Amino acid sequence: MLLRPVLPHQLAPYLRIVAGDHARYHPLLTANPIRPTRDHMHAVNYTVTRLPLHITVSPLSIGAWQLMHVLDGAVAQQQQWGATDNDTDDVVRMFAETPVWLLCLTLVVSMVHLLFDLLALRSDVAFWATATSLKGISAASLAAQVRCPLPPLAVPLLHSPLRVATPPPPAVRVAVHHWRLPVRRVR
Repeated sequence: MLLRPVLPHQLAPYLRIVAGDHARYHPLLTANPIRPTRDHMHAVNYTVTRLPLHITVSPLSIGAWQLMHVLDGAVAQQQQWGATDNDTDDVVRMFAETPVWLLCLTLVVSMVHLLFDLLALRSDVAFWATATSLKGISAASLAAQVRCPLPPLAVPLLHSPLRVATPPPPAVRVAVHHWRLPVRRVR
């Protein structure tokens, strides 16, 4: 029985299969989506007679190609959502200049932080849902906990109205703080 090779669905549109043979394909040639940022670009007009051109040809694993393809899609999605060229340059620069191990470490630390944030939120909701007495809890500290998370959520929106992707944990925390104010009044 002859097994047919299975291709990742992201690669299929970019491959050119050799005619008559389903097991061979031409090499895949793509441009690196980590493009030069605006500070590396040169102005072109009628007085320019020479520009530097650097071409590098090198092999790339399928996993690395898929990562680059996802990055290219993310940059295109940001531009569709109205991000400026400076915003997309910042994202591209982050991936181009930061070592992969540091990006992975940042991802792991962020996930652990998110886990602890969710556990603290769960504990907070469980406490306030069953609280029968407010002994030892000052009203001033409750009011401060309601007001303090608001500036980190509001300042980016005031600075740039396009930054509507509010981080979910702070937004949920603000909602819980506002939820527990009526709970405090009822009991």
